[in-house]
Amino acid sequence: LHREKVQVRPAEAQDAEAICRIRVLAWQAAYCKLMPESYLRALNPLENIESWRERIERPVASTSIGVAEVGGSVVGFFTAGLPRYPT
Repeated sequence: LHREKVQVRPAEAQDAEAICRIRVLAWQAAYCKLMPESYLRALNPLENIESWRERIERPVASTSIGVAEVGGSVVGFFTAGLPRYPT
């Protein structure tokens, strides 16, 4: 069985579209039994692309954004850091 290696790296501005696409697909899979199908189908991956570009280009000091690539394609993403809101 041949598997391609997963590469993890810091996100770059050009990754914003892939991040948005993956985020919508994840919501559709995770919430399919909890939210109306029409709502999930209507989610637009490009709706938040500028917001994600800005997060990547001007990160908060305590936050990191990264992506996972397989074969040169972004297949996942993560954010890590301190909570945005006090708990």
